[in-house]
Amino acid sequence: MEILLTIFGIAGAVVVLVTITQILGMLTQSKVSLKQYKPKGHKPDRMIRRIDYLHQWAKGNGFEFLEYYLVKTGFQRLFLAVWQRTDRPTFLCTYLVPTQSGFTKVTDIVTKFANNTSLTTANSSDAQTHPKPPKDYHQTFSRITLDEQWCRHIEMENFLMDVGDAKLVYTEIQFEKCFVNDVRKEIRYIRSISYWYLLGAYWYFIRRNLWHNKSIKTQHEKGMIKLPNEMSEDYPTAEDI
Repeated sequence: MEILLTIFGIAGAVVVLVTITQILGMLTQSKVSLKQYKPKGHKPDRMIRRIDYLHQWAKGNGFEFLEYYLVKTGFQRLFLAVWQRTDRPTFLCTYLVPTQSGFTKVTDIVTKFANNTSLTTANSSDAQTHPKPPKDYHQTFSRITLDEQWCRHIEMENFLMDVGDAKLVYTEIQFEKCFVNDVRKEIRYIRSISYWYLLGAYWYFIRRNLWHNKSIKTQHEKGMIKLPNEMSEDYPTAEDI
């Protein structure tokens, strides 16, 4: 889901602030949709073939396959494959993002906690392009294997629970509804920031690099974030904005 909100960051890469503003405005006004991906014809689908090897890894690490999706927002069309842990609301999400030379693969591992708290571990610095709503914790790392990404995710799950008093959610979560709501929540939060339309280049060129390759623990030690138990009960969340 993080890749959707880095679209304006890609625009920022060519230093066109007007374009960033237009794209963000379009995302805010457009409908975000998540539909099941149905291959055409009887031949093996090229999109599915690109991520087919992940099924074995997912099964070996306690994930069950949920669905293939086509994500639509504005002019963007992204292929998404999703798996979920069998014991808790932790999701493995792999995106295929169209590029001029083919596709870029981006993987997020996301865990949902109680009280609007979540943890995302991504393998792309683009997930750090924009500020996140309170209690939405993101860590990103470059050039790591999926095993390393999963290990770092588990470490910070334990950190948030042991040090931050985060509580896992054991109720059933509908992925489709959760996905769309989270994207809309982040867009609302971005637009709640004063002069957000002037900050695109700063976020892309500076913030993205400052936050990249820092674990949640490191972010906390540097005073970049507060843990759930350090926020007052009336601390605003994205849903309040």
